[in-house]
Amino acid sequence: MYRPAILFSCVAMLSLSGTVSYALPPSSQQTSMTQAPSIERFVHIDNQVLTKVNDKFISVLDVANELERVFDSEFKEYKDIPEARYEFYSAHWRQFFQDMVDRQLVIADADEQELPLTEGEIRLQIEQMYGPDVVGNLDRAGLSMEEAREQIIDDMKMGRMMYIRVHSKAMGTISPKLIRETYTKYSKTVKEPESWSYKVLTLRSEDDETLATSAKELFSLLNEGTLEIESLEEYLQDNTKESVTVNISDLYERTEQDISASHRDILTNMKAQEFSSPNLQLSKRTKESTYRIFYLESHQEAELATLEELEPRVIQKIRSETSIKKTNEYLSRLHEHFDCDPEKILSQLGSNYQPFNLI
Repeated sequence: MYRPAILFSCVAMLSLSGTVSYALPPSSQQTSMTQAPSIERFVHIDNQVLTKVNDKFISVLDVANELERVFDSEFKEYKDIPEARYEFYSAHWRQFFQDMVDRQLVIADADEQELPLTEGEIRLQIEQMYGPDVVGNLDRAGLSMEEAREQIIDDMKMGRMMYIRVHSKAMGTISPKLIRETYTKYSKTVKEPESWSYKVLTLRSEDDETLATSAKELFSLLNEGTLEIESLEEYLQDNTKESVTVNISDLYERTEQDISASHRDILTNMKAQEFSSPNLQLSKRTKESTYRIFYLESHQEAELATLEELEPRVIQKIRSETSIKKTNEYLSRLHEHFDCDPEKILSQLGSNYQPFNLI
């Protein structure tokens, strides 16, 4: 029989006190790869009201419900591991609480501004969210029509106020001058790296003298143009000495970030469509001698992308950074206006306060 991984206890006590990505703590990930513990454990929640904002109480249980929704959606593979759930709740509950308070403050601001919403707009949003079988989908989601309507209205208020107070102002700051200034700084970090396309010919033989002679002969043919790289394999099948093996690598595509230092040192002094002179290499492990001949097919110098190429990304960068700044400014004004700062509420609870326990 299924048993929930969460237990709730209610405490009759009232406390008077931008895009987030959530990561599961490493220890939880390690737990999932080992055998599940034989002793069944639970996340115990000491429920209490944390604050009241916009005529709504926010309790630990409310925060836990949001944590559960995200955890079950994002970490399905850890769903039945109480240790993973506990660590996620413990790591993120404060941020969830702050987000829930800020959401209610934005909605309260919308109510103060008497933001107009028509019945037609609300019905359309409900249809888009839960249609076409609205009643059936709401039933499967465990929501009544009234609950869904309330959520939709709050979401619409939230979205419109964030557009009015934040996003429209962020877009209003974008100007040709700012685009140019941002491009000048940003382009240095996104330049196209220096790159090389090349092949390596490796010659091996137990006879060092024969190996050296074969390497020089092959280089001479290639360098003089008597032998083309395209016909090299066919040539080697008919003309390689039995004691010498020649390997032709696939075409390497390397940038300045991933090319080996030894390869770069050789390729730096070469031109495109050119062969390097035979390079002797002695294996430290086997003491075997090998010769390598490099063929540089193409070389692309590092270059900055043009403003035209980067303009969409530059505008998005400006909009994103400005939106974060405007959001923080807006929320700070709301905290002061409504005298409700979630960070102050959390500080009054104490740094050691932890509403979740693993039992």
